[in-house]
Amino acid sequence: TIQSLEYDPFGRYLAVGSRVKSLTLYDTSSLRPVKEFTYSGWVTSISWGTGSMENLIALRIGPKLIILIDLRPFHILPVTMKTARMEGKGSSRMEGSSLSWSYDGQFIARANGKEVVIADAGSSFKDIAVDMRSDYVRCVR
Repeated sequence: TIQSLEYDPFGRYLAVGSRVKSLTLYDTSSLRPVKEFTYSGWVTSISWGTGSMENLIALRIGPKLIILIDLRPFHILPVTMKTARMEGKGSSRMEGSSLSWSYDGQFIARANGKEVVIADAGSSFKDIAVDMRSDYVRCVR
């Protein structure tokens, strides 16, 4: 089952995330798969980098893991970003599954439970701002 999909900013690739714990990149000119990555959980959100980060893809894997993939060459970057704690043991709620880059690629925002968190891509993705909300945040754009 497809969980998320998004075109890169230039329309060269389509990233497709699924509940079978994979991300597949397709070449849009041939509609053929270029690369597939497998993970320990569902790919719940995909956000292509913009501006100076246009060769990065940010992925939310399930409710607790954020991964960055560099397309030059294909490899996973060793970046960790804080994610929300889920309510109750075995909770399947997907609050905080959204990611979004700023137009220039300098920042990446993420829904994080009852927070919107912004990280600075220029400083190893360290959190620089947190906005506390009264309800769960499901999407940032």
